[in-house]
Amino acid sequence: MSEKPALSDKRPIDSLIKDLAAPQFAKRQAASLKLTRLGKQAIPLLTDAAQGSDREVVSRSIAILKNHLQSENKNLQSSAKAALEKIAKPEKGFGAQLARKELTPPNKRPQAFPGQPIAGQPFPGFQQFPGQPFPGPFPGRPFPGFPQIPAAAQNSFKTRMINGVEEIEVKQPDWSCKIHADPKQSIKVEITEKKNDKPVTRKFEAKNVAELKTKHPEAYKIYQKYSHNGSPSKGDVDFQLQFMERTIRSLQNRLKGADEDIVPAKKVLKHLDLALEEITNARKPVKPENPMP
Repeated sequence: MSEKPALSDKRPIDSLIKDLAAPQFAKRQAASLKLTRLGKQAIPLLTDAAQGSDREVVSRSIAILKNHLQSENKNLQSSAKAALEKIAKPEKGFGAQLARKELTPPNKRPQAFPGQPIAGQPFPGFQQFPGQPFPGPFPGRPFPGFPQIPAAAQNSFKTRMINGVEEIEVKQPDWSCKIHADPKQSIKVEITEKKNDKPVTRKFEAKNVAELKTKHPEAYKIYQKYSHNGSPSKGDVDFQLQFMERTIRSLQNRLKGADEDIVPAKKVLKHLDLALEEITNARKPVKPENPMP
């Protein structure tokens, strides 16, 4: 059975592909989310787009296929793998290079923030000579000049739509929730909070949105905030933008704490400032051009 598009994705797929190159960041991000939710039916055009010359479109198309490659849906996973293999066939090309990278992932190893190298490996930009000790950090300590932010301060938001079934996972410090919404069966909301330093999980279930609102108002509010609910809600897009804004500000704080003579840090800060400005503008309410008298 072919996957039917979610109610939120009525626009033609080729139109959404074009939006991946839109000048507005929010528009590009919204198009990526919609194309991801379309699942298998968007893969043929994503495959074509990933073989194009626009790097933004290519990168986002590959990212969507990468997401499908990690799906629990074996059919979707297989289709994404076949698409990446097709894209990777040419010897040259930006898309082919990215596709090969996703098909042959590197060996698992600890990931380090730029400026916080992996223990035993040279810091980028430092040339190591025979017999000269590496001027890096001690194991488990950040590189001098780069403050480290605890992992607990990080938030995450994951969402996917497969055959009309929506799955959402939100993680925040001391709080998380999971939403499983199947319009043909039920809506399940699972909330986990810390009480007395111990995780406490509460589960809610309803046949539909109306019943969830009546029987479980708290779960309904969470569902309403994070669920696409058949259409790309303003709350969902705004939450994504808020999350990206917090991430950028976190990176800025790290880099501003670095030594001033680190040139790469200065360059990255400039790009982060531009991205933050674009996100801030995207979150501003749009005023009608011709307001009613």
